[in-house]
Amino acid sequence: MTYLVGTDIGTLGTKTVVTDTQGNIKASTFREYGVLNPQQGWAEQWPDVWAEASYATIKEAVERSKVDPADIAGASISALYGGSGIPLDRGMKPLRPCPCPSPHAAKHACTPGALEVGRGRKGVQA
Repeated sequence: MTYLVGTDIGTLGTKTVVTDTQGNIKASTFREYGVLNPQQGWAEQWPDVWAEASYATIKEAVERSKVDPADIAGASISALYGGSGIPLDRGMKPLRPCPCPSPHAAKHACTPGALEVGRGRKGVQA
């Protein structure tokens, strides 16, 4: 039989499911994590928590499902953080927490960049 693994990295936690090709769930796992609020209206997270939760939930879901890993035909990871921009040092380690997708946090986090990088560009208002 053929199986699929799906992982969703969310703001409050990461969930992984193992299904057969008809969509029947064989196992499901969830790992919760916190959000940093350095000031009112801001929401941030260290990217490491997403990676650790993804590794852990995938491993646990596959083990709980009791399917042979060789029968897993595909895997997918979904997340809202792809466009957040994570500044890294030369060793590929995050320099600071990443802003979470939130209208209030985005407004505060993006305005300085728009002012410095996008000044004068069409559609950018300073």
